[in-house]
Amino acid sequence: MWPGCSTEFNKMRPSYTVPYSDYVTFDEKVNQVFDWFDLPLEDRPQFIGLYVPQIDQAGHAYGPYANETITQLRLADKSIGRLLEGLEERNLTDIVNVMIVSDHGMSESDKSRLIYYDDVLTPEELDLIWRIEAEPTLGIRIRPELDEATSVEILYQAFKRLYNSLETPHFEVYKREDFPSRFHFRDNIRIPPLLVLPDPGWNFVTHKQFDPHQGVSYQPRGVHGYDNLSPESRAIFVARGPSLPNGGQTVSPFWNVELYNVMARILNLKPTSNNNTLNGVLEL
Repeated sequence: MWPGCSTEFNKMRPSYTVPYSDYVTFDEKVNQVFDWFDLPLEDRPQFIGLYVPQIDQAGHAYGPYANETITQLRLADKSIGRLLEGLEERNLTDIVNVMIVSDHGMSESDKSRLIYYDDVLTPEELDLIWRIEAEPTLGIRIRPELDEATSVEILYQAFKRLYNSLETPHFEVYKREDFPSRFHFRDNIRIPPLLVLPDPGWNFVTHKQFDPHQGVSYQPRGVHGYDNLSPESRAIFVARGPSLPNGGQTVSPFWNVELYNVMARILNLKPTSNNNTLNGVLEL
């Protein structure tokens, strides 16, 4: 019920898996959780994760503030209520810890927030690009037969030219080695050598990808993957349970990766090496 849950890691797999599908409803997933709760104690899983894609899907299609997205939020809220009621019916409220999290926020986008980079980059400069990754960021890889350093410099200067041509640029361009260290996104060969980061809600397109004169609405209406310090990028965290005794309190913002150590502590597991820096934000 979680993307990647069936993947083998260190020659191990979860005790129970339900392959991830976009078409399984939240209520059906809650029913599966109840089935696991009702197993004999020695067979009962100690950690259960379920992922709900419908809110994200509606946000992309209609925008984060659209009625369709709010409807999916309400359905999720109702299913979470069912889950908590099921815990209470089974006398597990004081035994089971529940965490409600998300992996990102979302920004609203439309055709008024598009950056047409082919307005300034020449066909010769565009031809240097092999592929683009990490949207909405332009993570640009150079055609393999070309000299990467030379081509990156040409494109870097081209995007600087685009930047200077706009009254309000709404983006920043970086070579991989110059990408801000706080992103932890520059010291691996898997990261593209040129990164063009748009402001929240803004997207890069070419006229071939989207013609503003065709009279059609721009998709997606909701986008994520921007600067994680943007308020619109913030995720949710709501939790309760016997290992989280400070109920009713609001904690200071923290990085999502911190949850790994928190969950390991709750499960009495030794975490593998990681860059957690929790420092008491979530005291257990």
